[in-house]
Amino acid sequence: MTGSKPGARGTVWLFSPDTAARTQRGFVRRRVLAAALLAAPASGLLVWVATARAARPLRRLRRRAGGLDPRTSPARLDHTPTRIAEVDVLARTLQTVLARYDEQAARIAEALATARSFAAAASHELRNTLMSTRTHFGTSLGTLTFPRANGSRCWRTFGETTVGCSVCWSC
Repeated sequence: MTGSKPGARGTVWLFSPDTAARTQRGFVRRRVLAAALLAAPASGLLVWVATARAARPLRRLRRRAGGLDPRTSPARLDHTPTRIAEVDVLARTLQTVLARYDEQAARIAEALATARSFAAAASHELRNTLMSTRTHFGTSLGTLTFPRANGSRCWRTFGETTVGCSVCWSC
């Protein structure tokens, strides 16, 4: 190049043909597209493998916890610590919940046994009391006579036996 000002007389400008740049850009575009088409499935597969591996302790914990049924088996959650804090905390929480469940089930069983014992004792006591009252009432009806004054309305009929009311006993 000669001259001090661009476009001045004596300046020579060199240009490369425009087709060379277009060819180069097309080549770069094809390479970028090919790399993207190869990288997308590869990165998707890599992410899938990484997440499956990272979620393995959680799936193991889910299988162990899913197999527990406190109504049919006394087995509880057996967890070996992993290096994933969230999974370990979740396992400890599940163990605590199951321990509390066992405590509540034991308390409920104890309360139910107490209630059954009370019901049996109350039934026995009431049966004895009612039976003795019935016996006394039956023998009393055979020996007692109640006066019938002025055609009182206090007389009642129980079965085939007529007795006076228990309020005034004078009727």
